[in-house]
Amino acid sequence: MEEKCLLEKASTDFVRDNMLINYCLWDDNELLIESFVKNNRIPLRFDLEDYYFCITGIDKKYNLIDDSAIFQRQVETTYAIYEEMEALLNANHCRGNCFLIKVDNSKQMAVLFSRDAECRISAEQVCEQIHRHFLERPPYAPGNHRFIATSLAGPYQGYEGMHPAYLKARQLNDLRFFEVACPVITEQVLQRRIDPGVLAIYENGRRLRNELCTGNLPAVLEQVNYVFDHLVRSSLDMNCCQAAHTFVIATLSLFVKVYGVALDLNFGPQDFFSLSEYQAHLENQIRRLCQSGANGRWYTPEVLLAMGFIHENYQKDISLKLVAEYTNTNVSHLSSEFNRQTGSSLPDFIAGLRIEKARSYLENSTLTIAQISREVGFGSERYFTEIFKKHCGKTPLQYRAQLNLEKSESSENK
Repeated sequence: MEEKCLLEKASTDFVRDNMLINYCLWDDNELLIESFVKNNRIPLRFDLEDYYFCITGIDKKYNLIDDSAIFQRQVETTYAIYEEMEALLNANHCRGNCFLIKVDNSKQMAVLFSRDAECRISAEQVCEQIHRHFLERPPYAPGNHRFIATSLAGPYQGYEGMHPAYLKARQLNDLRFFEVACPVITEQVLQRRIDPGVLAIYENGRRLRNELCTGNLPAVLEQVNYVFDHLVRSSLDMNCCQAAHTFVIATLSLFVKVYGVALDLNFGPQDFFSLSEYQAHLENQIRRLCQSGANGRWYTPEVLLAMGFIHENYQKDISLKLVAEYTNTNVSHLSSEFNRQTGSSLPDFIAGLRIEKARSYLENSTLTIAQISREVGFGSERYFTEIFKKHCGKTPLQYRAQLNLEKSESSENK
């Protein structure tokens, strides 16, 4: 079988003439833009004194090409789109350059354009026409509408304006995540933004955690909807979304530690095309948690926080007072509730967790008894041996010896 090698795309005219604008826009040194354009003789068809920046087209992940015929077809398709865009701009008395640009690891169409004196429509209306053209153009239509986003930044001036225009267009393009219901995303859209504030996100995230402690799925989902549909969506801010995500994932991670429920928490807003898709995945994980029934136990928020704190800090010197301060409750109340809900005193729970970790070390490591004692948080090897024997009926040495004997007998039987 013939071995395939990736194409040397940098040697093609297409990349030389088209992609260098992309590269120079990515560069933080704005002074390089002018030299890039002039040195590579890139023809600028827009007016450097007054131009706009538009991103549009399908948000498609491009695969590496190892076949020159396939690459050539993609080049021809792209040039055909450029010609269509140029015809659309000419019809509206505008001039501009089209090129592919990288947006969130995807290739999209970018247009730098200017309006001539004869142009009778606004830059936003020009972008609306570009946007509609992509919606109607195969292979984009139908069914791919959610992947289409158009953003507009401008007007800008000079070579030095290209980089800030690109950054602003990228920022506007991010708003597609919030499913902004308008054909062209402009800076005016940001005026609708409502900043909920970190405190509002924190308070409602805390209410979500408290609802999770009841196991009442409808109430939990209602609170999720409030956080993301009301607070996050109206913010039009990915930082706000990330803050809410961080708090919710931290809360769900707490339930995973305490209840041992298997959830998929390795995701973020950046993994989804829209807030709705992100929220649907998050709600699926919450359903899995609630449907697990938490093994018939739903701890109150203070007990859940106490157990989570112990799971995180069992190797350290933990006192009842320290845990009470962490959970913002008084010592007697926490002690009483912890005992009532878990059937164990807090000191006994800490010791039991340490013994559980110690057994894992004895079974899966070659650490000495003294080393294991330190790893799981016991002050001395002697005290560790005493507590271990109380829980397991054997000293740590006897427990490990029995494990080794069982492994040896199992190997001989095979």
